[in-house]
Amino acid sequence: MAWRHKLFQVNNQTDLQKFVRLFQEDKYKIFTGKIEYRVSNLDTGIAEAKRLISVHKLKLAVRSSGQLATYKAFEVHESADQEAAAA
Repeated sequence: MAWRHKLFQVNNQTDLQKFVRLFQEDKYKIFTGKIEYRVSNLDTGIAEAKRLISVHKLKLAVRSSGQLATYKAFEVHESADQEAAAA
């Protein structure tokens, strides 16, 4: 029965939780509805994040700003569709 419980937990993960598992970076902060990642190569990190979101059809968006870029960081946000479904 334990394996079924674990499978059930994986299937009921939010898109943000799935993304954390897939992206496998260890420098991140979790906020309500978003995650901030710090990476060694910003361009590569953003490209890989967008690729994972596209391939796995996650309802997430990658956002960056000049302020985040100064410390090689970007954010992954829940999309408006997913936020509306959760409400």
